[in-house]
Amino acid sequence: LRPSVHEQVTSQQSADVEKFQAKLADASLNAKDPRTFTAATTDLARAQTELATAEEQWLELEMLREALEG
Repeated sequence: LRPSVHEQVTSQQSADVEKFQAKLADASLNAKDPRTFTAATTDLARAQTELATAEEQWLELEMLREALEG
């Protein structure tokens, strides 16, 4: 991925992670709204996985690019 595409993808995924973390920062959320808590927990895990995957893929592509450039 070109850096700008990588930055766009990871920026959105980072924003998603931060959004779900902020939602889960409410210590009373689980007691007030268990469904929202469960959904936010699931969404946070998904967003973290997607971000990690995108970063790993970008790193692999960068290593391949560097190898090809010699």
